Amino acid sequence: MERYELRSIELWSAYRGCAFLEGPWIERVYPDCRALFFPGKVHIPRSLARRIRKRDYEVTFDQAFLDVVRACKRPCGWICGELEIGYEEAFQEGWAHSCEVWRDGNLAGGVFGVGIGKVFLAESMFHREPYMGKIALVHLLDRCFELGFQVVDGEQFKDDLARLGAIGCTNYSFSLMTYDWMEEETPWSPKPVALRT
Repeated sequence: MERYELRSIELWSAYRGCAFLEGPWIERVYPDCRALFFPGKVHIPRSLARRIRKRDYEVTFDQAFLDVVRACKRPCGWICGELEIGYEEAFQEGWAHSCEVWRDGNLAGGVFGVGIGKVFLAESMFHREPYMGKIALVHLLDRCFELGFQVVDGEQFKDDLARLGAIGCTNYSFSLMTYDWMEEETPWSPKPVALRT
C-alpha cells in the first residue's frame, strides 16, 4: 500500500477549526477542556524556579525540530509517520516551531507546536532529565508572548499545566475567543504556502 503523505495544509485546516490530528488513522480530535496560557499569567512553581536559576543548560529554538517531534513519540502514541511529514513541511514553511533544552551537548527536553495567527498551539513535550520539558515550555511561552501571540494552547487541561498558570476552557469558548486572532499574523505564523497569494 502506498504511504499517505499528510500535507501541511491539512494540519493547518484542522488547527484553524480548533481540532488537532491524531494518528494512526489521522482523525480530527476536539479536546473537551483546553489548557490556555495568557501573557502575564504564567506561574513558575518554586521548585521549577530553583531549577531554572541553575542555568546549567542551553535553550535554543528551531535548531532540532524533527528531533523534538521524534522524541515526543510514544509507543502506540498519536504522532505517526504521516503526521511527522506534515509537521516537517509546516516547519519548512515557518509556522511550526520547537524549543530545545540541551545539557552537555545532549537534547534533554523540548516542546513543539504550531502558530496559527496569534494563537500558538503547543503540541507535545518531552524530557530525558527531570524538569527539562517544563523548562522548554516556560521558554517557549516567553518567546511566544514576545512575538505577539495572544494565547498559547496546551491542548488537554492537566494538573501540571494548571500549576504553571494554565486556565481551563471549553473547545467552543476557545473557538469564539480565538476566531479573530487566528486571522492575524506573527513572525512565527505565516500561512501555509498553499494559502499564500
